[in-house]
Amino acid sequence: MAGNGGCRKNDELLAAAVAAGRGLYEAAAELGISDRTASRRNADPAFRHKVSELRAEMLASATGALSAGLREAIAALKAVVENGAEQNRLKAAKTWIDAALKTTALIELESRIRTLELQKERES
Repeated sequence: MAGNGGCRKNDELLAAAVAAGRGLYEAAAELGISDRTASRRNADPAFRHKVSELRAEMLASATGALSAGLREAIAALKAVVENGAEQNRLKAAKTWIDAALKTTALIELESRIRTLELQKERES
């Protein structure tokens, strides 16, 4: 997001809109930015980096909100598995197993990524 010594306000707004899932040209039009300018911004590595940073912040916030209710959700699933009608117990058990497998896979993937990042740092 190069420019005259820093980031322009519209660049920040455009980056935030794109990070939140808006289309580049749709967001640009709403901000009064031409398609050509939006394309130039999107070609700028600093702009794309800013979009990635903002998206990561949004995901971290959403993850925190989801985590806050996780114990209650697990307790509800457990109650259904233990006391619900058979059909509901099976659905709850499947949901629980799916969540456990996905969580395990994500933890393993994160560990592998950290290992690769550390290796890359050592090589630099």
